[in-house]
Amino acid sequence: MRTICIACLLLSACVAPAPQYQEAAVQAASSAEPGSTGQFEEPTQSGPSGQAPLPNGPRDDPAARVETLGGGQDLTLEPLDEPKAEQGTSVAGTEVDLVPTLPAPTRVRKRMNLDQLNRAMVRATGGVAWTASNGSNEFEKLSLTLGKPNYTDVTNEDLLPGALFQKFLADAAHSVCFKLVNKELTMSNPSQRVLIHKVGLKATIETHPAEVDANLVWLLKRFHSRVVPVGAQELEPYRFLFQAATKVSGGQPDQAWRAVCATLIQHPHFYTY
Repeated sequence: MRTICIACLLLSACVAPAPQYQEAAVQAASSAEPGSTGQFEEPTQSGPSGQAPLPNGPRDDPAARVETLGGGQDLTLEPLDEPKAEQGTSVAGTEVDLVPTLPAPTRVRKRMNLDQLNRAMVRATGGVAWTASNGSNEFEKLSLTLGKPNYTDVTNEDLLPGALFQKFLADAAHSVCFKLVNKELTMSNPSQRVLIHKVGLKATIETHPAEVDANLVWLLKRFHSRVVPVGAQELEPYRFLFQAATKVSGGQPDQAWRAVCATLIQHPHFYTY
């Protein structure tokens, strides 16, 4: 019984509040404003001195913050008027288009294979092929050397315009052009000729410059499929070649046309497409 009484006294001492805490609670309750709930309230935000407090609302509202800092004056920045692009707008004195002009699609030029090159050479020269003295076709004889596949050891044709190809192409060009000029020297009708077509057999730059230019235009179209107007800058190298070859050969225009023929065949515009 004595033990139970001691336990009750200890329990009542732990539960009862201390007198100083009771006095502090009474003073806080007496100082509270009428209508207060007695709960903690968040302090209101106040603006700079002499200005109204910040309005209630989200603290991260930029419009409210700008309006308050301006003392009631709207400080919101208006967007700048950007010029709208129109068709034919002038920029620094140059008219531009809204839609860019795209270049025409192109591809890398490819070298002809031996069969294509043989047919192109025969067609451009009016039927003259690269043949040996016995009449055999040199392209067929040198096909393996020039990289044509035999489908035993090689299955893909080598189409690189390497040094070996250039060497045999030069041999073919000089051989074919030599035969072509000798053939056309026996033709009196210019319409039957394919090399010296629009000019006389004895015409030179000094005597017939317009006819020589017309013949060069004809040859570029026939050998390179290029349409070049008379007097174009592209004709200048061939005009110089014809004039120089005429002087070197002692005034023989037919030898000059032979040099022009060989040059046209060895040009990449002939053996590539």
